Amino acid sequence: MRLVLHSDIPNDVSLGRQWNDLVHQMECPEVFYTYEWALAVHRTFGTDITPLLVLAYEGVSLVGVVALAADRQNKTMYFLTSKTADYCDFICSPGRRSEFVHAVLVELHKHQLGRLILANLPADSSTAVALSTARRFGYFAFARPGYLCAQVAIGLEDAREDIAQSVRRRLRRFRKAMGQSRQTWVTHARSPDEIEHAFSAFAKAHVARFLTTGRISNLAQAARRNFLLQLSQLLSLSESVVLSRLMLNERPIAWNFGFQFGGSWFWYQPTFDTEFRQYSPGVWLLSSIVEEACGNPGINRVDLGLGAEEYKERLANGSRQTLHITASSSFFAHIAGVVRYYAASAAKSIPQLEEFVRHLRRGAFSLHRALQDEETTWWFTRVWSYARARLFGGQQFLFLEWEDRSGSSAKGATLAANAEPISIHLLADAAMHYEGDSETLKYLVCAAKLVAAKAGGFALVNDVGIAQHFYWRTDFDSSRIHELDCQLSSSKSDSALLCDCWTPVSMRKKDSQGPALFAIASHVRATGKRPWIAVPCWNAPYIREAVEVGFISRFSATRKHVLLRNTVNASQSVKFAQPGLNISSAA
Repeated sequence: MRLVLHSDIPNDVSLGRQWNDLVHQMECPEVFYTYEWALAVHRTFGTDITPLLVLAYEGVSLVGVVALAADRQNKTMYFLTSKTADYCDFICSPGRRSEFVHAVLVELHKHQLGRLILANLPADSSTAVALSTARRFGYFAFARPGYLCAQVAIGLEDAREDIAQSVRRRLRRFRKAMGQSRQTWVTHARSPDEIEHAFSAFAKAHVARFLTTGRISNLAQAARRNFLLQLSQLLSLSESVVLSRLMLNERPIAWNFGFQFGGSWFWYQPTFDTEFRQYSPGVWLLSSIVEEACGNPGINRVDLGLGAEEYKERLANGSRQTLHITASSSFFAHIAGVVRYYAASAAKSIPQLEEFVRHLRRGAFSLHRALQDEETTWWFTRVWSYARARLFGGQQFLFLEWEDRSGSSAKGATLAANAEPISIHLLADAAMHYEGDSETLKYLVCAAKLVAAKAGGFALVNDVGIAQHFYWRTDFDSSRIHELDCQLSSSKSDSALLCDCWTPVSMRKKDSQGPALFAIASHVRATGKRPWIAVPCWNAPYIREAVEVGFISRFSATRKHVLLRNTVNASQSVKFAQPGLNISSAA
């Protein structure tokens, strides 16, 4: 067996054909093993990873393939596709798997690559057996459970009919809940043009769905979206990729970007429109796919992939275990990994202990980073500043009211005309647009919670509908300043406080915050409310911009800490204070 190493994935039709022939010789062929999948990963993420493709030949015949990625700085190797594929493996006929795996281990050891991390390896693969003898080739291997992937095994004709009948009963309940007046059906996009046409709605729904759960979807990243579109192009010739949609009166309400390959229909990246959450559209679509698979003799199972969601358990009648295998050339590193795993498993069995360990690790990491960066003095200064602020510090806010100065900002007036209510879909568009702005992404997650709570939020959008400034409006009486821990009250019912305003970092460089604040105030004033803002006194630049566009200081409030005892005091800031406005401490 002769090994040939490549530092990329060659764009070679002949290689691709031989590679995929080997995939079909595997115990359980998967679309993730294909040449097209590795090529899509390399084309999309090639600038961030260093591929190491190992090809094994017997004469001129290709007999083995494994696509790895190298982290040469840490002398570590891992599967090239591990971050995108639900299953990863050495691609070779089962009869020659051990020979191929051992030859690769010898080659890696020769290049002094001391650690091999193999995630998402199927437990039923003969690769796991081959790696159990890795010690003979310079590596100490440790295997631990990875994910348990739920599956719907369709099997023989009788089983197909039983499963189909069960699914049809479920679908009848869905349709009854939806109402007979609404037409529903499932459609499948298979060609690159069809998939590209349906893809933007799918991506936006996926990002929106994650925001409602307090997370950022990987589809917020342009690279991930490009990867899936690249896959649709490469796999279209074999008709392996399929974007399924549940339609409601011509409107898609659930999606699954999946695959039909090797007798499997894969439930890979699903989502649904959160507006129809009460109808469980995702489960509806999955049930429809299972029903269709039962009628297709070429499909033997519906694989529900990684993740132990409850809805999968209701449909599944089988599962497939994956392993996470670490092979290290250092015995001490091997022992440390084993001890770390079992210690973590023990900690997870006691929730309080797990939380304590997490806090301890975060603190240790912060201290280690400070010491590594020679910032010890800075780190201890931060700790002392925080402690002093909590014991003897204070926080002062300035309250300003806006007076209408029509025409004082032409740019602000233009922005005011583009104010839209904040919706989960508008936040999804913003998450995709500001994918590199971590602070804005955190804000969008919080904003999604406010949308779910029916809070009144608005955004100023540009010509293509991307939000550039966000703000939330609340009645003065119902407002609470958390930094002051106090409740506001007013005898005037037309006072509104603008709170949680946010401008993405990239927009702050364009001197647009002043006009944006004017636009926000104009928009609120048009609804019959008197706009107010509360600004920390240390934020002098923002206060200056507010004053320039018509905000007038009315009063200030200060919260002081004296040995954990808190007091809040309000004082008149200017000569003409607004009568009837009060601030009361909740302390």
